[in-house]
Amino acid sequence: MVPDIGILASQDVIACDKASYDLVEQAVVYPGSELEKKGIKPGQNKVESIYPDVNTSRYWKLCEKSGLGNLQYELEIIS
Repeated sequence: MVPDIGILASQDVIACDKASYDLVEQAVVYPGSELEKKGIKPGQNKVESIYPDVNTSRYWKLCEKSGLGNLQYELEIIS
């Protein structure tokens, strides 16, 4: 889908998933990939482009409503 975005860690599983998802959405696509063939650019919804039956907005609302975590996060870059 996209080049390596690195490793993420958090005590909040939902925040970690959301941060990973957001990084993928912001990333450039792999050259020659299905997403590139579809003309998907950074910032466009890559998941729904491949899986049109998935409603990512609804998914994130359900995650937050579940009480398992929070959609808010702060990225801390460690190099």
